[in-house]
Amino acid sequence: MPFESIDLFYPSAEAKQYAAARRKQIAESGTRFREDLRLEDVKRLVSLNCSDRFSSLADELSDDIPTLEYRLDCLEDFLRIPELSETLRRAVSELSRSRPAEENAPRVNSFYELNEKTDALTEFLGAISEINGIFRRISGGIRSEAVKRLAAFFEELPKSESCAEIARDLAELREITSKSVKSVRVGINFDGRMIPESAGIIEVSRQKIRPRATVIERLSGGSGERFSGEEHLNSAAKGLPPDIDTALFRELSELTAECAKRIASALKAGHSGLLSGITELERQLDYYADAAAFVKSVEARGLKMCRPRLLTKEKREAKISGIFDLCLYREFVAKDALGQLAGKIITNDVEFNDGARFYTVTGANNGGKTTFARAVGLCQLLAQTGMYVPAEEAEISVCDNIFTHFPRGEKTGIDASRFTTEIRDLREIVRRVTPHSLVILNESLQSTTPEECLDIAQIHLGFFAEAGARGIYVTHLTGIYKRFDELNAKGGGLTAFGSLVSAADAESGRRLYKMLRQPPSGESLAFTIFRQFGAREEDLIRK
Repeated sequence: MPFESIDLFYPSAEAKQYAAARRKQIAESGTRFREDLRLEDVKRLVSLNCSDRFSSLADELSDDIPTLEYRLDCLEDFLRIPELSETLRRAVSELSRSRPAEENAPRVNSFYELNEKTDALTEFLGAISEINGIFRRISGGIRSEAVKRLAAFFEELPKSESCAEIARDLAELREITSKSVKSVRVGINFDGRMIPESAGIIEVSRQKIRPRATVIERLSGGSGERFSGEEHLNSAAKGLPPDIDTALFRELSELTAECAKRIASALKAGHSGLLSGITELERQLDYYADAAAFVKSVEARGLKMCRPRLLTKEKREAKISGIFDLCLYREFVAKDALGQLAGKIITNDVEFNDGARFYTVTGANNGGKTTFARAVGLCQLLAQTGMYVPAEEAEISVCDNIFTHFPRGEKTGIDASRFTTEIRDLREIVRRVTPHSLVILNESLQSTTPEECLDIAQIHLGFFAEAGARGIYVTHLTGIYKRFDELNAKGGGLTAFGSLVSAADAESGRRLYKMLRQPPSGESLAFTIFRQFGAREEDLIRK
């Protein structure tokens, strides 16, 4: 099995090619879900170290259910088996570090280099052995096809031609060095002032020498015993200058040539494409380790994350219980990193089916309408990256695109009013929307007279009904509810409209942040905000 076939994101080369085509298709659609759903904030929650990988998966918005299930299975292995994130990741890092570097002409020129490269190759084979030991320990818990393939690859790796060649060359190298030079007798010529003028090897031996006392020690009456044997030899070897080390290696070329040959052969086998994709594997392991840690951290704070049950896009349905917004979650965590959030973040339910596929969301200002709409979009997005979603339970049909329209800053120039820009943006969405799309409109068409806004909103919702899209429209245009019969007729049964209302206490105006399926109240409760924070008669300064 070639290393290139090991991918924790894609089950096949065809799946990877399809993902690349999807990424291009989504980019060309002009959708703005990245900005409107605040993907830049969310990606650092999901994967702190590999947020770019999450971004890449989000950009493809995969509707390939087998690939998404492949990723979800892999994530669940990381959630169940801590050793995948911890022990295995460290072992793969060690394998990557000890992997022979790419070199045009691998060679050694000194005993130091010989030992250094021999040790690195030994560590390389040892890291592979350690990884296989980890997989043997956890094999009973592995369920995902992705991790099983990874384990099978490393199990077969020692039997590969490259690894077998490295092991063979190292064994022969040890055989050579065990029978080679143990000592060298060097002769030094001095000039008349006792300054060394030349030196050369006099004798090479396979026996270790036991040096006698030095000349200086003899002259001073010392016995020399403390410098005898192995202790003296080891002390001298540690301080051997690099130039002498290289010179000796060169002088002993007849004996070291075979050592250099074996190392060169092993290095060539080591970097002949073996594990060329290990850096990508490290990044994928980091992504899943981060994603598993994220799911656990959310649940440790009292909220729920779940594996979505993925439905085909043809079903055009979703049923989500206990959904919450990850951007709001991030804000709470920023204020209190370890605080419990159950009860502080209010969750909601939503269902898209034949009864209602497109909801208007009306009700109290600051009542969580935008947060709810974003939560629905993010839940869809995470499901289509192959990630757990922020909900207690979720059944979700994959969609072909997420079209969003959130308020943008006022532009300047001819034909650049907010209303003009909105109309143009919505036209592009209408041009591209399909029965399998998700549309999220947030306070769209609010910048002209209420009567005109209502009429133009009805026109656009009629287009989405005809297309058969599902979606959410956050608005203060409560009058749209009275036009549901016309809109439902326009949809011809493809898309029915429903009403959600952001609840507030009728007496105090306190926001409850619950989206209730009921007719709109007919007011946005703006006066509750005015009564709490607005100007009063006594605020007026009278002269």
